[in-house]
Amino acid sequence: MRAVEEAELPPKQRRGLLRAIRVEWLSITLITINIVLMYVVMGSSQAMKTAWLDDVLSLTPPIAFLVAERVRHRRPTKRFPCGFHRVVSIAFLVASTALFAIGGYLLVEALFKLATQERPSIGTSEFFGMTVWAGWPMCAVVVWRGLAAAFVARLKLPLGKVLHNKVIHADAAMNKADWLTSVSTVVGLLGTGMGFWWADAAAAAVISTGILKDGYTHLKSAVSDLIDRIPETIESGTEEPINAKVKEYIESQDWIDKSIVRLHEQGNFFFGEAYVVPRSDKELVEKIDRALHDIRHMDWRMRDFAMTPVLAHELSSHEADHRNRKGADRQA
Repeated sequence: MRAVEEAELPPKQRRGLLRAIRVEWLSITLITINIVLMYVVMGSSQAMKTAWLDDVLSLTPPIAFLVAERVRHRRPTKRFPCGFHRVVSIAFLVASTALFAIGGYLLVEALFKLATQERPSIGTSEFFGMTVWAGWPMCAVVVWRGLAAAFVARLKLPLGKVLHNKVIHADAAMNKADWLTSVSTVVGLLGTGMGFWWADAAAAAVISTGILKDGYTHLKSAVSDLIDRIPETIESGTEEPINAKVKEYIESQDWIDKSIVRLHEQGNFFFGEAYVVPRSDKELVEKIDRALHDIRHMDWRMRDFAMTPVLAHELSSHEADHRNRKGADRQA
C-alpha cells in the first residue's frame, strides 16, 4: 500500500472536529470542577468515593482524544509510511483499559465492604452557622455532576458519529451513563442516612459494575480495531455499508473476472485492498486507476485503497487466507 498523504477533511467533518476539540476542553473543565467539589464533600462514603474516581477516570477519554488529534495529523515518515491514524485506536484502547481496570477494583472493594458489613458514617457539617446533615451537600454535588455529564453527552454524541471517532463516542456514552451513577449515589446516601448501613456499599457496587461493563465493551472494540477488523458503525457495531458497496462496485466491473476485497479501520479512516483477476491485459493500468479513483471517493473515510492484479491460480491462495480470516473473525 502506498504511503498515505494527509488529506483535508470535508467541510462538515472539519467543522465537527473543531467543535469536538472545544467540547472536549469544556468537558475537561466541568469534570475538573466536579472532582474538586466531590472531594470536598466526599467524607467516608464509599459511593461518593466510587463516583469521585469515576469522575477522575472520565478525564481519560477527552485527554486521549486531544492528544491523539495532535499526533494523528503528523505527516507520514520513512519509519511510519502509512501515517499515524492508529493513534486514535490506541487512545481508545488506553481509555478502555483504564475503565476496565478501575471498575474491577472498585467492584471488589464495594463487595468486600458488604461482606465485612463495614458501616459508613455520614456526620454533620456547619453551613452559614447552621448544622446540617453532610449527606445533603453530597446529594447536591452529585445532582450537579449528573446534569453536567448529561449536558456534555448531548454535545458529544452527534460529533462521534460525524467524525466516526470511537473515542468521542465512548466518552459520550460514559457521560450519558453518569445519570445512573448519580442516581445510585444519591440513593446510597439517603439509604445510609435512613439507617440502612449496606446502602452505601451497594450503591458503590452498582456504580463500579457500570464502569466495569463500559470498560469491557470498549476494550473489546478497541482490541478488535487494532487487529484489523472490518469497518463497523459507531452506533450499533454492525458492518459498515462501505464493505458491501466496494465489493459490489468491483464485481460490477466487466473487465474483472474474480476478486477478493479486504477493508479495515485505522482510527477514523478506512483502508483496503483488492486482488483481482482481469479478463485481459488491455488498458489494465488505466482501468485500475479509474477503479481506484471511484473507490477512494465513495466515502470521506476511505483514506486509501490498493488493487493488485493476479493470475487465477494465485487468487486461490488469497481466497484460502481470506476464508481463514473470516473463520477467525467468527470465533472472535
